[in-house]
Amino acid sequence: MAETPHITTAMAVGERVGMGAPRADFDQLLGKHEGVYAAISARSFAGRQAQANARLAAETAPEESRALRAS
Repeated sequence: MAETPHITTAMAVGERVGMGAPRADFDQLLGKHEGVYAAISARSFAGRQAQANARLAAETAPEESRALRAS
C-alpha cells in the first residue's frame, strides 16, 4: 500500500491457493469499499508502528540488556 518494495517469505504447511491482482484493480476495489481500505491501512500502520517501537526499544536499551538478548 505504501508503494515501496517489500520482500517476505512464507512456508505453507498444507495445500494452499494464492491469488494476485494488478495494482490498478486492487486500487479500484478499495475505492469502492472505503471501510476495507481504512481497515487495511490501520492494520498496516499499526504493524509498522510496532516494528518501529521494537527497533527503538532495542537501540535505546541499556548495554547489559542488549548483551543478555544476544546470548
